[in-house]
Amino acid sequence: MSKQILKAAEYVPAPLMPVAPDIYTDVLSFVTNIAKSGADADLKAEANRLIGKLLLHRPRSDPASVLAEATEEESRKAKQRMKRAEALVSASYHR
Repeated sequence: MSKQILKAAEYVPAPLMPVAPDIYTDVLSFVTNIAKSGADADLKAEANRLIGKLLLHRPRSDPASVLAEATEEESRKAKQRMKRAEALVSASYHR
């Protein structure tokens, strides 16, 4: 029993190859369709197991690019708020 525990502790999973999100989505929908419409029960079970693995290893966005996009979006929104505030101030000043 202790040998099995040591073996499990030493397990190192194979490195994951990154997959583009659009390819991942296509594969996931294809396997989902197989799981829904497959006539063979064994095929459906295997497709459901594969779906579980796919969902476990969902590709993630690059944190640096997400941060850059969020910062850009925030600055764009701040500029819009400033324009609206300036318009309100100038409209109330000219009354």
